Amino acid sequence: MKESAFVFALSPSNGTLLGRRSMDTDHAGKWDFFGGNLEKGEKPEDCAIREFQEETGIRLTAKLGPTFIIKMKTRKGKDRIVHVFCYYSLDETAKIKLNNEHSAFEWVDQDAQIYDYPLTRTAMIIMGTVIEASKDMAGLNTGQDTVFFVSADLNF
Repeated sequence: MKESAFVFALSPSNGTLLGRRSMDTDHAGKWDFFGGNLEKGEKPEDCAIREFQEETGIRLTAKLGPTFIIKMKTRKGKDRIVHVFCYYSLDETAKIKLNNEHSAFEWVDQDAQIYDYPLTRTAMIIMGTVIEASKDMAGLNTGQDTVFFVSADLNF
C-alpha cells in the first residue's frame, strides 16, 4: 500500500503554507502541502521532515503533532495512507528555498482563502480533515502525541 507524509505548517497568524506544483510535475499548477512518499523502511515523521526540508530548504527542529492518519483511495482506486503532521509556529518570514517540484509558495489564511486555490485532491482531503477536526476540538493545539485516524471515502 502506498504511504506518504505531509507537513501541515501553520504560522502564529493562522496562515497555512502551500506550494504550487511546477509545470513539469504531477498535478502541474495545483497547490499542495509539502511532503511525499515514504522510502523503504522510513518512518512517516522522518519522511515528512525530510520532504519538507528537500522542498522548502527549512529543517523542522521541533516535534511535530498532532498527527492525522488518513486512509483514502487513489484516483485509480488503490488504497493509500496519508500521514499529516501539524507543525506550529513556523515564522512566515522564514527563508523558503523551493526545489524544482514547486514553482511558488504562499501563506494562505485557512479560514478565508484556502479553497480559492486550485488544490490537489490530496490537499483537499487533508485540508477538509484538519479543518473539521479543529472545529470539533476548538483548535488543534491538543498536544504533540495526539493521533487521529480518518477514513476519507471522498470522491473529487
